[in-house]
Amino acid sequence: MFMGELGRRGRSGVGGDEGDEGDEGDEGDEGDEGDEGDEGEGEKSNYC
Repeated sequence: MFMGELGRRGRSGVGGDEGDEGDEGDEGDEGDEGDEGDEGEGEKSNYC
């Protein structure tokens, strides 16, 4: 057994593959439209 040779061969291993590029994030959903405000209650006043 040639330990020295095995050690050299082990160190010069093949380089790993490059990682895949990450996927682009999805675009955020558009916010829902706000509800219409309730109509105010109460009697109409005669103030100017």
